[in-house]
Amino acid sequence: MPVRLEMMQGDLTDAVLDALEGTNEGVSSEETAGGMVLISAAHNLSLTRAALAEAAGRDVPVDELNALTVAIVGHTRHWGPSGFEITEE
Repeated sequence: MPVRLEMMQGDLTDAVLDALEGTNEGVSSEETAGGMVLISAAHNLSLTRAALAEAAGRDVPVDELNALTVAIVGHTRHWGPSGFEITEE
């Protein structure tokens, strides 16, 4: 079952997508007419705070993503200050 992260469009979401594409296999995204970005992968989406900071050009606490995240499809193994991991299991 694919895992998915649904977020509102914006610069920080673009940075999340760039970081995920750079550190995960098979990441795809789709923008919807409703101002959402659907980010998905076959098995796993994981992101470290360091990778997000590099993509965003500034240090971004992962907790800052809470306001942009609309839905998570999959098992959230970890979501905290150091990063997150969403898996199919």
